[in-house]
Amino acid sequence: MNITITPAARTHGGDAPLSASTARDVTHPATRKLTAGMRTLYIGAGQMKQVNATEAALVVTTRDHKTLRYPIQRLARIVSSTTAHWSGPALGLCLQAGISITWTDPQGHALGGTWASPRLGHSPALALEIWLQAPIGPASYEHWLRSRRMHILSHWVRQQPKSASLSAADWEALKREWVYSDRDSLDSGSDLPPLFAGLLRAWVNTQLQVDELPAVLYGPQAECIELDRDLFDLLALELELHGGTLTHTHHTEAETIQLFESWIIHHGPGLLVHLQHLQRHAMRLAYPA
Repeated sequence: MNITITPAARTHGGDAPLSASTARDVTHPATRKLTAGMRTLYIGAGQMKQVNATEAALVVTTRDHKTLRYPIQRLARIVSSTTAHWSGPALGLCLQAGISITWTDPQGHALGGTWASPRLGHSPALALEIWLQAPIGPASYEHWLRSRRMHILSHWVRQQPKSASLSAADWEALKREWVYSDRDSLDSGSDLPPLFAGLLRAWVNTQLQVDELPAVLYGPQAECIELDRDLFDLLALELELHGGTLTHTHHTEAETIQLFESWIIHHGPGLLVHLQHLQRHAMRLAYPA
């Protein structure tokens, strides 16, 4: 039936994450406080589906008239293909409950998201905009990106057995390849199966929605800064270093989703670290003491 619902994982701190892919508790109008047992609903691009709603549940009906009911209070977030037909009441129910929906095309590429109105008041997005609009903003942002790649690479090196210790020359070569290379030459995520890459992009977009950050920003000369792409590349780099071979074999849609959720449980918190680091960096530069 091409509809998959997966359990949300719990973290060492006891918070129930947004999905099996997150690692913290979030409360604001765009999302609600999450509890144990809440799940991520994936609505794939296979058989055509109609998504309707009752007062308390989403109702998904397939072309062969099979119907599945998902109580809204048990859903953490939704990833839906654009091939699914959503009714207005179904969208309204999700917005009212603070459930974000990430939309993917039939190939699994993330297109964007739907979420409730953000809270009023000061937003970290303003600090990012002020920082990046400064004359040195884009160069400072590139320096931040290199520092995050160095963080990932250093962490990976520390995890290697002592028998595999690197020489100084090898370490410098790794830094040239993974840290100081031109961003376009990194080719991050090119070997990922399209569905896995799409799920990873969808999760990045969900986290940006949670933090009320735009996917794309602009520098002082209107140069495009693709925050969503850069965060995806950081995760793809970590995946490449820590076990990209897991994604190089053929898997069914359900197996790929399970593989993705398992990987995110262990490595997904790194995205939250990147986002927190970015926001602190932007606040410090946009509003110096």
